[in-house]
Amino acid sequence: LQHFHISEKPDRTEPVARGLDFKAAFDVLHEIGYQGYTVLECRELSGPADEVLPHSVAYLKNTKKVTGLCTSLLQ
Repeated sequence: LQHFHISEKPDRTEPVARGLDFKAAFDVLHEIGYQGYTVLECRELSGPADEVLPHSVAYLKNTKKVTGLCTSLLQ
């Protein structure tokens, strides 16, 4: 596993736009010792970028801390 793509369903928007819980996925990545990149694969945004992306980044940083995942995500 070299990198991991994330987005919300069904429209592939930024994480937290639809409220999916990415913690379970990050828990598994932590369990397998994943050290690669996590890529936001947003085909569209749920609102203006300057409003929605900071919220998404904060959510992902918090989720990363909760799982203990040590990747290059948002460093």
